[in-house]
Amino acid sequence: MFEARMEDRLEIQDVIYRWCRGIDRMDIDLIREVYHPDGVAYHGPFPRTLDELIAWIEERQPSITHSLHQAANIRIQFTGPDTALVETYMVSRQRFADSAKETRIAMLGEEEASKPGILHVEGGGRYVDRFERRNGRWAVLKRTVIVEGLVPIRLIEYYKPDPTWPPLARRDRDDPSYVEQRAVGLA
Repeated sequence: MFEARMEDRLEIQDVIYRWCRGIDRMDIDLIREVYHPDGVAYHGPFPRTLDELIAWIEERQPSITHSLHQAANIRIQFTGPDTALVETYMVSRQRFADSAKETRIAMLGEEEASKPGILHVEGGGRYVDRFERRNGRWAVLKRTVIVEGLVPIRLIEYYKPDPTWPPLARRDRDDPSYVEQRAVGLA
């Protein structure tokens, strides 16, 4: 029994890590894998179906020029053979384009969003997920994002790596990690 639960724990953790990779690389297919088709996300001001969440991400994320999500403490409580309540602590760092005025206002309010400078937001929070295993696959049925805090950081400029130093991160399938996946036949 313990070994079976250990395997379940690893599968659930992998789903959480796929979310981080999917949102940071703007991999919509990977984000979609995290949820069951009838999943619901309380991510932002109101609940969203999976399709509504994807549409919101596709609208909002292009204005974010840099994104890094890190999952930390993951507490998994099994509530049945195919169900679990999972709480994940997370930290995010995102840089917003100057053109992201609406997103900036929604996150920080009109006054903070209007201040000059490059906006870099560091946030902390938790995902509280109801996981369910269907047809042997663990995925999120319901996610509630709990925001612990957002810290807006104004930058006059930021360090830009020399573009001749490969590899530089990208928010698409040309990111070096995808290039390596294709090279070894994983994508």
